[in-house]
Amino acid sequence: MSLPRRAALAALAAFALLVAVRAHADSALFLSWNNCGPSAVSSQDFAFDCGTENGFEELFCAMRLPFATGPDVLGVVAVIDLQTQNTPLPDWWRLAKGGSDCRAGYLSASADFTLNADCADPWQGQAVAEVQAYNAGEPRGGANQARIKVAAGVVPELARTLDATSVYYGVKLVIQNARSTGAAVCPGCLEGACLVLNSIEVKRLTGAPGGDLFIALPGPLNGNWATWQGATGVNCALVPTRNTTWGRVKSLYR
Repeated sequence: MSLPRRAALAALAAFALLVAVRAHADSALFLSWNNCGPSAVSSQDFAFDCGTENGFEELFCAMRLPFATGPDVLGVVAVIDLQTQNTPLPDWWRLAKGGSDCRAGYLSASADFTLNADCADPWQGQAVAEVQAYNAGEPRGGANQARIKVAAGVVPELARTLDATSVYYGVKLVIQNARSTGAAVCPGCLEGACLVLNSIEVKRLTGAPGGDLFIALPGPLNGNWATWQGATGVNCALVPTRNTTWGRVKSLYR
């Protein structure tokens, strides 16, 4: 191969990589209360007086994809890390699915966004969602930490086509207010906390070009952070995050 041709091919490859990097850099994660991150009614912080056991609060995990897909998106798996002001993790944040935790069973997941219109709803009410794990002490053994893994998805026959410009609802956490006050109160509701949406993995049909998509870039202005009670006493920048390996990064550019 001649030198000019090699140079031209090298330049073309470099340009293609630059385009790919820019496209992937446009992906983003958003975590917010009340609605999706770009919504005018969403909030990065939630202040609750902890004076009622009624109702619930909703924490929205949203995303923008690195590139458009075909009709092959089946669902999402989101990982959220939590760190509280005080050690150990207070009883109010003991939200395991079962067992003897003070607020066991008061955390659930939903993929129903039919009443929310500020971001794109990929599921149109047809997805199911669940909290797959709530592990206190993870990911790095901190006594005031917990890692939440939540998933939502549709059956293969309902696989979705998503674009690379919309901000999509992914899944939301539903936190019940039960035992925030009263005789059976679980202490700690008034303590500051920070939650960080570390990743969303977009699950796709087998054989989809590029495979499953791994989104780990925060939206603008730390758009993947959400705080509770102002996150008093918590440095959100130090909340444990999932390590992104070089192998994972390379897989984005297959």
